[in-house]
Amino acid sequence: MTATLTASGRDLRSLAGIVSEDRGEPPAHGLAPSLLGDLLGLIRCDFLSFVGIDTARQADWFGQAAPLEPGDDWQETEEDIAPFWQHYWDSPCCSYPDQTGDLRSVTKISDFYSARQWHSTGMHSDYMREVEHEIMVCLPAGPGWTADPGRRAGGPSVRLLF
Repeated sequence: MTATLTASGRDLRSLAGIVSEDRGEPPAHGLAPSLLGDLLGLIRCDFLSFVGIDTARQADWFGQAAPLEPGDDWQETEEDIAPFWQHYWDSPCCSYPDQTGDLRSVTKISDFYSARQWHSTGMHSDYMREVEHEIMVCLPAGPGWTADPGRRAGGPSVRLLF
């Protein structure tokens, strides 16, 4: 089922303010933490992550999330992330950009699975147990990093989990 969603003028003005605000020196990788916080307030989700992944090497080169408790750095160990990589290529809701080279589409878990199907996947049962809904927007990471299916190297993806 597809639903049409429209942004209100107020939401668009808020977004314009968020992206044009001076946030000082940007971090080496990712977004200013205040930008993540502002996006979290605008999008109204439980959790937002901004992750740069290299699917060829099965590694993240950075990861950010909001909200975080003070002192929480949202770092996963290799043991934590192993199930993600184990199921990545068999999980179209995660690997869609790499499988297709499509960096323009905004995708949801429900684009690929019913709730029952999602709950029976390895990705859900072994890694994303608490995730019922996800919206993923992929962004190109710059020269040398693309979601070209032949290279199997992904760009950073913005994942909105609610």
